[in-house]
Amino acid sequence: MATYTKGLLSGTSADDGQAFSVTTSYTTVHTGPTATTSYDEVWIYATNDDPGAGADIELCIGWGATGATTANQIKLTIPIKAGYTLVIPGLILKGNASPLIVDAYAATGGKVNLTGYVNHITA
Repeated sequence: MATYTKGLLSGTSADDGQAFSVTTSYTTVHTGPTATTSYDEVWIYATNDDPGAGADIELCIGWGATGATTANQIKLTIPIKAGYTLVIPGLILKGNASPLIVDAYAATGGKVNLTGYVNHITA
């Protein structure tokens, strides 16, 4: 029977689940499992905290590869003052000897914050 364990995104520097800021260069948000019988169900929310310019900001998430891999990018616009927006709705990373990576960058650094969690699933 499979086991489920809720955990934090591994790329955050905070060890308590607080939101972290996205920069203008790809930064690792989460690293998937290495065991081929394991899966990570990833949930990520973004918010736009740009009170100065008050502009929507483009967020780019690299899914399952390492930075700037165009074929694996998810591009979104995070609206100003919209609260948390679900950007990764429980997508799955399957374990791989070379773990799959989720990374992100924002068109304007220091204004988009991410938070979320992972459900670790093992067979």
